[in-house]
Amino acid sequence: MNKDLLTRNRLRELASQAVGLTLGSKHGAALSGLLAKVGLRGLGVNVGYELDQSGEAYFIERALKRLPGAVCADVGANVGDFTRLLRRYGSSKVYAFEPVTPTFDELVAHVGSDPAVQALNLAVGEHSGVIRLFVPDSGGRCTLASRDIGITAVPVTSALEVSASMVSLDDFCREREVRFDLVKIDVEGYELEVLQGARRLLADAPPALIQFEFNVHHLHRRQHMGDFAAALDGYRLFRIATRSLRPLDMSHYLSNVFVFQNIAAVHETRRDLIDAFA
Repeated sequence: MNKDLLTRNRLRELASQAVGLTLGSKHGAALSGLLAKVGLRGLGVNVGYELDQSGEAYFIERALKRLPGAVCADVGANVGDFTRLLRRYGSSKVYAFEPVTPTFDELVAHVGSDPAVQALNLAVGEHSGVIRLFVPDSGGRCTLASRDIGITAVPVTSALEVSASMVSLDDFCREREVRFDLVKIDVEGYELEVLQGARRLLADAPPALIQFEFNVHHLHRRQHMGDFAAALDGYRLFRIATRSLRPLDMSHYLSNVFVFQNIAAVHETRRDLIDAFA
């Protein structure tokens, strides 16, 4: 080892010790927390829910340029903001799934006039059938529904139970003879179940892109990013940052941060989609 390398290593060691002594002191707690939060935002964690702020608009615009005429699934479409984003940037067809009837009515009001959008009053999950959902008893607009209200911030005493029809993506694609280029999933903690209900689709006709939300719900449900990586064999996983994709390494501790983030799964055959963000 030459003298210059030894000097650099020694300087790094001293810098590391200085950082530890400064930030690790009782007076460094606030600064340490601030730096951690700022750094995580740069990695695409807790970046905000608005489509522009979260990086989703940036991501979809560039992704759909590489997927002209894409057929898309918006699973957990809510009132249609993401569906309209997909249409704005060139998708030829969007199947928008929303199980809660009042929210579905708003979805139809927002996108129902678009012949390229099919709004479906359905939940999506691991099988087809009837399930129960919990929604806030707010007396007004409902934009949240979960199969387990206990994993949300909504008090159990302030929730209403409703029934909903649910379909698996495998059953839906087989019955409708549909193949998706892009699937977005936002279902309040049950994203993994949607993928479990798409095993045949993922094996036989894998979408080029799958976007899903990952947050504290999955901590409550004892699910981690490795579970998603296992379900998405043949895909590379990235966090969506405001203006880039951040690769996820399942062996690194930062792969599991249980705060709001959007994950992009890119199929290994579509390296060009990754290059669009290089």
